[in-house]
Amino acid sequence: MLAKAVGLPVVDTQLRSFADSYYVLVDRFDRYIAEDGRINRLHQEDFCQALGYGFERKYQEHGGPSFSDCLGLIREISDDPATDLLNLLRWQLGWTCKEPFTSVSVRR
Repeated sequence: MLAKAVGLPVVDTQLRSFADSYYVLVDRFDRYIAEDGRINRLHQEDFCQALGYGFERKYQEHGGPSFSDCLGLIREISDDPATDLLNLLRWQLGWTCKEPFTSVSVRR
């Protein structure tokens, strides 16, 4: 919710409760409805997959992709590199975990 409040592209979430339990309801972001009404899966890859790194090299400190590698990939494949590069930079500056979510528009 904080990421959305500062203008980063994120999925919609709601804080909910049931009885004495609390949970977060997250809208699906990995599906879309086709013109014929069928629900289709939206293909997604993280930077490691897109750059050909194996799971054992997920993080930069273990030989995984650097921030520069990620920037280069966005420049190469994005439909809107200026927006996507800005979003990646904003996520990197405002996110402290190792796996920030990014949304990149890919050329087809």
